[in-house]
Amino acid sequence: MESYKKLNKMAWEEAFSHSSENYLKKPEEALKKDPKSLLSPILKAMLEKVELKQKTLGQFCCNNGRETLALMNYGLSKSTGFDIADNMVRYANDLAAKLNLNADFYSTDILAIKPSNHQPFDIGLFTIGALTWFESIDQVIEHVSTLIKSGGYLLIEDSHPYTTMLATPDEKDFDKKHPKKLIYDYFKDTPWIETTGMGYMSEKAYESKTFVSFSHTLSSIFNALREHGFIIEYFEEHPIDISNMFPHLNHQGIPLSYGLVAKKR
Repeated sequence: MESYKKLNKMAWEEAFSHSSENYLKKPEEALKKDPKSLLSPILKAMLEKVELKQKTLGQFCCNNGRETLALMNYGLSKSTGFDIADNMVRYANDLAAKLNLNADFYSTDILAIKPSNHQPFDIGLFTIGALTWFESIDQVIEHVSTLIKSGGYLLIEDSHPYTTMLATPDEKDFDKKHPKKLIYDYFKDTPWIETTGMGYMSEKAYESKTFVSFSHTLSSIFNALREHGFIIEYFEEHPIDISNMFPHLNHQGIPLSYGLVAKKR
């Protein structure tokens, strides 16, 4: 793997090792009582656009497998999750076995998945925050296209690229009087370097190993999909934050998230 992927693998495994008891227990409890509660309203709306019964799904950058497993509640015949962090994948496989769900998980760089090792999926899925970990959006869409069958779908739920211009309340450039102020370059072509951990897992801040992420414009996403055999059938922008980074800007006239459904030709 490229050096930035090695850094991210170590950082994500460290992050998961800091997980709070609540973060570790929540998926299992929700999967037993209300699996759909693990899905965002945006993803639920997207799922209405495709047939899931008796279909296969591959989730790329699946984290601890919560959505991969929750989606079994929609009638999938099987779901498969891929993530770079070994400990997240072990957790997800253990949870699938414990709940007797027909899902399996693999620890890998998404770009290293060999199509010959898996049957083509009916549906591919990227959820919030996944695409930012790839330097080239074109490269990842090109590779994922080889993992989805013709006539299948790729679903993307994510923060809106507009949010890459905004500062979060914990950043030094954040302006309390003007929280909508645009701080960063929308066309930023250098990576984001962070060492503040993943607080949503640990429920507290910690100094972490280095995370390296990248910004992608809407046009780069659309062009990559078109170039690699996808037709966008549904695209919806939303004024709600699903990243927990900008909840103070909900319903303030700013695009904070989006859902996209693309069909492979």
